[in-house]
Formats: sequence, structure tokens, C-alpha cells
Amino acid sequence: MTQENDNRSVMDQIIERESKKENFFFVQIGSCDGVLGDPIHEYIIKNQWSGVLVEPVRYLFEQLVHNYKGQKNLIFENAAVSDEMGFRDFYYLKQTADPLPYWYNQLGSFSVNSILKHEGVILGIEKYIVSEKVRTITVGSLLEKHKVKKINFLHMDVEGYDYEILKAFPWSLMKPDMILFESKHLSASDYEEAQQFLRSHGYSLVKLKGDTFAFQNEY
Repeated sequence: MTQENDNRSVMDQIIERESKKENFFFVQIGSCDGVLGDPIHEYIIKNQWSGVLVEPVRYLFEQLVHNYKGQKNLIFENAAVSDEMGFRDFYYLKQTADPLPYWYNQLGSFSVNSILKHEGVILGIEKYIVSEKVRTITVGSLLEKHKVKKINFLHMDVEGYDYEILKAFPWSLMKPDMILFESKHLSASDYEEAQQFLRSHGYSLVKLKGDTFAFQNEY
């Protein structure tokens, strides 16, 4: 078994154990359609988690709501988490029937360069990029709006913006039991800082394929 599989097993064991907690609550930032490439979709369904799911792209947001139809205790927020409230340019790839990689609709970012760096895989990627003004909300306002008092699991998949959200998180008010964030798009320096930042808040970390899982040391 590879180290990556070992680390995934560690994460699965911790999540399964923590899912048994009463009133388990999660926040997912960058939900896409809630299914494709989503590492916590099965947990949400199987364990009937309650939580908030955030997705800024309208057509993906509509798919997200549809894919969780009938699932109770879920809140959907059509916005992008940013450092201020308002509206901001957001870049993503338009819907298409062209033979693009299955993950093409997961590419969404405030930075067009984060999209363009995939041009080696998606030839002519420029013609698929669209820009849209999306509503933005701070992570603190998101939690306040939905009266979130505790977070058992925080999941982020925001194409390199993950560390910014971690820094802006209201740590003085609450501390997620577990955090899963996309680390593959962070620069080496930002990833090192993100790890040090989380360790300073009492987390242990395990590296997965493209993601990093953080959990409080008492686990």
C-alpha cells in the first residue's frame, strides 16, 4: 500500500469516527456539482450530514441543488468566498459537449492564470474561458448568515485560494475539528506557510493526492 493510500485510510478512519458525533456539521467551499470528484459526497449521503455548501457558478449551483434533492439539513449558498462582500470577476470554463477532461467544470477561480495553467492539457483553453461577476461573501459573514456555531468538517476546493480562506477564518470564534483543503495549486511557499499555520492551531496533517487533511492532535 502506498503512503498516499495509508494517509487516505487515516482520513477515512477519523471521519467515520467523528461522523458519529451528534449534530455533525460541515461547511464545503467550492462544491461544484456536489458529485464529480467530490471527496465527501459519499459521507454526506451515508451519514446524513448537515451543512452549508457554497458554489458561485450558476449552472453548477443548480446541478448541486438537484444532486442533493431530498437530502435534509443542507443549506446552499450561490456565492464565492472572498476577502470582502460584493461582486468580483470569476473565471471558469463554459459548458460544452467537446471532449474535454471530465474535471473541466471544476476549474473556477478569481485568477484567470489559474485556469490558463491547464492549457497543456486542454488545448485552446482560452476559447472556453468565461468571466462572470459573482456575488462574494466573507467566510465570517457566511458563518454568521447561517448561524453556524461549530464546524466538524471544513472542506475547501477553490483552485489555490484555500490558504487565503484559512487565514481569514474566524479562529477566535470556532475551530473546525477536521479540515480538507486542495493543496496542489498552492505555491511551495504558500503550502509551507499553510502547514505551519495549521500546526500552530494544533492540527496534524497528512498529504493526499492533491489535497491535505488536517485534524486536531487529540485524534
